[in-house]
Amino acid sequence: MPRPKLTPEERAARNAARQAVWRERAKERGLTRINVAVEPDATLALDSLALVHSLTQGELLTALLNNALSGLWAMLDATEKSAFIAGTLRKPLPSNAYQAPVESLEAAPPLDLEPLALAPTKDYPLALKARAVTMHQQGESRDAITAMLIAEHGKAPDKSNWARTMKAWGKASR
Repeated sequence: MPRPKLTPEERAARNAARQAVWRERAKERGLTRINVAVEPDATLALDSLALVHSLTQGELLTALLNNALSGLWAMLDATEKSAFIAGTLRKPLPSNAYQAPVESLEAAPPLDLEPLALAPTKDYPLALKARAVTMHQQGESRDAITAMLIAEHGKAPDKSNWARTMKAWGKASR
């Protein structure tokens, strides 16, 4: 049975309702929404780092900001810590803020982001989708692809719409 054709207004209303449900669930989980404008390079960096670590952008930002805050806290003396707690500490941002020296980059350990990987995110990272599509195109079985997704992400997609999922993921990973 074909899906009913929706007017642009009906689609907009459905999207608004879906987004309202998502916002309510996020609120119940204690998440807050921030809106920031950043340079295109920062957007690319956020996308790339989130992809590499198989995290959502929000999870990555949370980890990076918590790491930066821990680093700042470790650099403060007792007086500065008191001012920080009171909300009165003001320090200029150094030019190398929260950045490893260039000579130590090769020996730097990877980001410790394991605590964030406890619960799988709702959507799959783009690289994982591309890998699943590649496996599908190479004739790998659905069970093999599902096993890979579970091992890498902690869950597998609904098998009832497998062809549609592979087609959508193929378009998304281009």
